[in-house]
Amino acid sequence: MIFQLLLASFLVLSLNIFAKNSLDDYYQLEREEGKLNARYSEIETQLKQQNNLNLENRKKLKSESDEIVDKYIALSKRMKKLEEVLTVKAWSQKLKNLEKINTRFKGDVVQNRVCDQNGEYQFFIDNKSFEKWNDKNGNIDKKIEFYASKNNYIANCLSTKSEGSKANVDSTYYSMCKRILGFIGKYQSTSYKYQLEKKNVQITISSKIFVTYRGKKERAAESIFLLYNAVPCMEDFYARHGMKLDLKFEIVTPNTKMSSSDVGISLHDEYERANAYNWVTHKMDKHELHSFERCSLYLHELGHLFGLTDSYPDPDCPDREVIRPIDDIMNEGLHGADEVKFYEADLNKLLKPLCEN
Repeated sequence: MIFQLLLASFLVLSLNIFAKNSLDDYYQLEREEGKLNARYSEIETQLKQQNNLNLENRKKLKSESDEIVDKYIALSKRMKKLEEVLTVKAWSQKLKNLEKINTRFKGDVVQNRVCDQNGEYQFFIDNKSFEKWNDKNGNIDKKIEFYASKNNYIANCLSTKSEGSKANVDSTYYSMCKRILGFIGKYQSTSYKYQLEKKNVQITISSKIFVTYRGKKERAAESIFLLYNAVPCMEDFYARHGMKLDLKFEIVTPNTKMSSSDVGISLHDEYERANAYNWVTHKMDKHELHSFERCSLYLHELGHLFGLTDSYPDPDCPDREVIRPIDDIMNEGLHGADEVKFYEADLNKLLKPLCEN
């Protein structure tokens, strides 16, 4: 009778917990599940010790065991329903409530379940755990969705802009370095052109760049390959900032038709110093470029072609307004793409034509 009352009380408690629909509640159910498992194991152990039990006690234990099994089945169903709300399904592209997924009940071990390719549910104890898994296993769309949900500016833009909303950006920025004609001349300028669109519940930033190869002929094919080979890394960088990068290169030939408004760059196998209009594949200032360095270098120069300015101190640029830490993609230095980031002001500047108009 006591067990039945306890069982009934637990059923009511479980229903109340489930109704709250939170991760804390799920962990509470998980703890109760552990208690049921522990009690069931105790009963099974006692039942195996036949010499120490009379018939009446065996019946009581068997009855309790059956009730635990029934309760466990009901509890599992409730947990499964709650999982549909609280967990990440690896291959469903639906990432929910990740901000709530963190360690509870200090002193208890919370299992960190990582999904497999069969689509099993996974749990992450915090966002960092998810990011580590996602960077290794997630596809671009999952990353975009996750990181877009973390960025208030992008999330708000996605919620307020209708599907198909577009913005065409075509403008010029000035480098704030030494003027072309000294103190009275104009600052050096860079033209930039790109498109923004809310497409498939994502913000896509698109650009087409015409590429003229100006290096050693014997390295032409390899240099062009290295340029294209950096694109997946560049796409991943933008995905980790909640955006989809749609970047297309067109190699200039004698038959290529370009307009004055098209964006073009020169591609060199070796060059003293890269800039927005001169990209390098093999060696820059006598330094042999590695693949991870090419990726961050191209991201930096692409930033210029999207209207972003340098953020490092330069004696030749006394009028430069913004100086940021070395982990800014618009700072100088050759780093891995995973070691640098967009600062919020630059990211918002990129998206402002779509999100604030």
